[in-house]
Amino acid sequence: MSSASPSPATVLNAVDTLAPAGTPVTTTEVAAEFDCTARTIYNKLDVLVNQGTLETKKVGARGRVWWRPTEQSSDELYDAAHSLAPSAHSRLREGQDSFQLSMENLGQEDLYELIFNQTFHFIGVLEPNGTLIDANEAALSFGGLTREDVVGEPFWEAYWWQLSDGTQAQLRDAIDRAADGEFVRFEVEVQGADRTAIIDFSLRPVSNEHGEIILLVPEGRDITDLKEREQQLQRIDRLNTVIRAIVQTVARAETRKEVAQAVCDTLLEFDAYQSTVMGELSSLFDDFEPWAMAGDMETYLDEMLDQKAPPLDEGPAAHAVRTGELQVQHDLADLPYDYWKHLADTHGIRSYASVPLGYEGTVYGVLGVYADRSEAFNQEKQRILTELGEIIGYALYALERRDVLDPTAELEFRSAEIARLCRTETDADFELALDSTVSLSDGTERLFWAVNGLSPQIVRSLVESGFPSASDFRLLKDVEESARFHVTATDQSIAAIFDTFDGELQTVTIKDDTATVIGRFPETVDSTTVVQAIREQYSDIELVAQRRLLTPTYLRQFVDEELTDRQQAALQLAYFGGYYERPRLKTGDELAAELGISRQTFHYHLRRAESTVFYHLFEQAAALPSD
Repeated sequence: MSSASPSPATVLNAVDTLAPAGTPVTTTEVAAEFDCTARTIYNKLDVLVNQGTLETKKVGARGRVWWRPTEQSSDELYDAAHSLAPSAHSRLREGQDSFQLSMENLGQEDLYELIFNQTFHFIGVLEPNGTLIDANEAALSFGGLTREDVVGEPFWEAYWWQLSDGTQAQLRDAIDRAADGEFVRFEVEVQGADRTAIIDFSLRPVSNEHGEIILLVPEGRDITDLKEREQQLQRIDRLNTVIRAIVQTVARAETRKEVAQAVCDTLLEFDAYQSTVMGELSSLFDDFEPWAMAGDMETYLDEMLDQKAPPLDEGPAAHAVRTGELQVQHDLADLPYDYWKHLADTHGIRSYASVPLGYEGTVYGVLGVYADRSEAFNQEKQRILTELGEIIGYALYALERRDVLDPTAELEFRSAEIARLCRTETDADFELALDSTVSLSDGTERLFWAVNGLSPQIVRSLVESGFPSASDFRLLKDVEESARFHVTATDQSIAAIFDTFDGELQTVTIKDDTATVIGRFPETVDSTTVVQAIREQYSDIELVAQRRLLTPTYLRQFVDEELTDRQQAALQLAYFGGYYERPRLKTGDELAAELGISRQTFHYHLRRAESTVFYHLFEQAAALPSD
């Protein structure tokens, strides 16, 4: 087969020859017109899509089709809009010369149907004065309307716009501006048959060849889900603020009491709660030991534990410990015991939340949060308290085992550009996980990866063709659709960029046409600066989530502190390079060469590293002699 590569223009001519505009063709069909590979034709077609000459769509698990977009003039759009609403046209143009489009012209009618009614966006056609000529099926279905309900009426009086007078006034102003030739766009809430929706609304004026405005085209894109995701991210940011304030203190705490006092004090400042207490119930749920409290709590707690009080094992704190789930009493006036209701009323308490502090099925304590108002714990605050309970439970678990708590920031990015680089080799979804990064003697980085969902042959092709920042691919191990391999990366790789911010790349997942990249960084990282750095290589990268994590790092800390750089490099290369596999995937000579040292020196550093690790693992009493 010839290696000659056709130009994009030649490929476009082949598409036009194979099918008329608007008719999809496959990559294989186009490639059959040339003496070259389907991959080459795929790349040329992708160039034409980026130029706006072709459009494309994924079909099935691995396929993709391409087509030349159709074109239609403003006058044709006007004709088509009026021809499909003849009764409205006659009413709106009564007393004036009208024009009719012959319904025998099926090509134009079909084209109008394709553009107008086969889209999920809300689209309409207006006279310049705002009278509705037609609306597409998506808009009518959303409002539970028929064309007879709305055609011929002022657009602002239609059911969609009846939420408020302000909404209607905003629309009338937009129509006036569009009739003067201005493109208008804004976000607005509209009314549907069974729900409201936030739409990205626009009004586009359409003019004839003389520059006269003859139509207005309103369009609405439902962005309700997008807005909900934005609000969710805002809630997460707010949650992160609370968690960060608590975690920063908890991470430095050496005792359970320090953890408890930090949490109680911070929660009081966060949402003006009346009081907080943290402690543990006895095994029989007949007593409560407070570790710390804040606010007006001490007198209330003493009275609650008095002999006159109902048994604790019937209260929400005991129920939270038993079930491991948050318990909320939205109005203490509804409590089943008169004594508790009297006590709450005396101290001005109106609502209460009991938060279990658990990790991996074990509840270490309970957090009580009291408010002087009813319904103080909405869904968002319940999410915050549940998340805090898990983090505090983890902190208590770690303190019991004398682990070191390391607060980190997990950043999640998305990019279509990275996914596109991978799609030249495969349409399958897959995940790449970075096991380790080792610095070599020549200043480069050796990256050890694990991949699921791809064959080793595709992995090699993907690395070699899609990622110019990686080289020296070597397959270490493969089992069916899972493989381990290493590459040498330049300072242009995402892993290297993350490393400049003391971060670590975790995973890269390709699903459909989107790449999701997750990395972990110190909690003080400036995420905006990280995004800017990555965009120098991948311009469309976008930060979509930021999470705060607590991770135990005792072993990692001693490795960083007690192993030399050479010992760490030797140990990592040996472990991830397959030195300990049977049979060995790499010999000591190969690993020594990668580090630029002799075999004897490599084994010396490896033995010293192993000895230090074993010492800490088995808690030997005698300290090792220093190097």
